[in-house]
Amino acid sequence: MGMMFNPGTGAAIGHAALWPASRAGSAPVVTSTRKSWGAVTAVVTEVHCDKPFEADFEADRDQLVAILAEVGGRVELRGGSGGAGRPAAGARQPLSLIPAGQPVRATSGAIRLVRYLVLELDLPALARLNGAAVALPGGLQRRLMFANPRLQRLCELFADACADAAPGTALYGDSLSLALLACLQDMHAAAEPASGRGGLMPWQLRAAIQYMEENLESNFPPSAVADRARLSCSHFSRGFRQSTGWAPHQWLIRARVARAQELLIDSAQPLADIAIGVGFSDQAHFTRSFGKVVGVSPGAWRRAHGRGEKSGLPDARVRPGLAETTRLSA
Repeated sequence: MGMMFNPGTGAAIGHAALWPASRAGSAPVVTSTRKSWGAVTAVVTEVHCDKPFEADFEADRDQLVAILAEVGGRVELRGGSGGAGRPAAGARQPLSLIPAGQPVRATSGAIRLVRYLVLELDLPALARLNGAAVALPGGLQRRLMFANPRLQRLCELFADACADAAPGTALYGDSLSLALLACLQDMHAAAEPASGRGGLMPWQLRAAIQYMEENLESNFPPSAVADRARLSCSHFSRGFRQSTGWAPHQWLIRARVARAQELLIDSAQPLADIAIGVGFSDQAHFTRSFGKVVGVSPGAWRRAHGRGEKSGLPDARVRPGLAETTRLSA
C-alpha cells in the first residue's frame, strides 16, 4: 500500500494541512521552515510528489499565501463555499488573501513540486508597529488567486529571510512587515476587483497564452501574440499586464523557465539542449534568465530537485528547528 502524508495527528504546517489526494505513487517529500517577527510569521513549505496535491488553509489569524514555485502543474485555491479563484488558462496568479476563520483549499490534479509561503498576519500588532489605531479599515478582505508584482516581491523577500539560517534582526523583519502593510493598504484603498480593471477579456487572455505556450521554443514577434487577441501591440501589452501582473515578455520568460524546471526534474538532458528546447537563444541566456526568476542557476536547481536528488533527505522530511513536526503514516 502507498503512503499518505499527514502532518502529525491532523496538526498543520504553518496552518496548512498537506497531503496527496491519492495513495498511488511514492510518498511525498515535504520540507518546511518557519521564522517569526513581532507582527508577521513566515512559513515556507516545499512539497515534492507525483500525485494530486491538496492543502487546507484555515487559522485564527489572517493569512497571505504566495505560490513561489509550481512544476508540472498548477495549484488552484477554492473557498469553503465552493467559490474558486481560478486563473485564466496558463495565467499565473499566485497570491491569495485569506481572513481568519475562512477555510480555503488548494488543489492540483497533478504536480511534481510546489513551494509556497504562508504569512500569518497579526493585524493589531501591525497597527501598533505602524503607530496607528487600525492596520486595515474593515479588516482583511478575502481575495483568491491574483497577481501583484510588488506584493509578490515582498513575499519572496520574506521567503528568503525565512530560509536564511541566521537568526535575522527584528529591524529587518519590522521593515519588511511595514512594507507589506503599506502594500496591503494601497490595495485596500484602490479596492480593485480581483479580475482587474481594464485587462483583457477572458477569451483574449486564453488565446494569447495558448499561442505562447504552444510556441515556447519559437522566436515569434510581439504582434503574433497581439493578433490572437485582435489588438494592437500597445493595447495588448497594457491589457496583458493588467490581467496577469506581468508584461508579455516577462510572462514568456517565466513560462520557459517553468518548462525547463520540468525537464530538469525528469530528464538528464544537457543544459544547452534544454535551453534551446524551451526557447532560449543559448545556455548563457537560459542561465541568466533562470537565475533571475528562480534565484539559483539551473545546475544548482537540478542538483537540489532533480530525479533521485531528494532521496538523501532525512526521513523526518522537515528541516531541524521547527516548532511543528511531521510524520509519514501508512
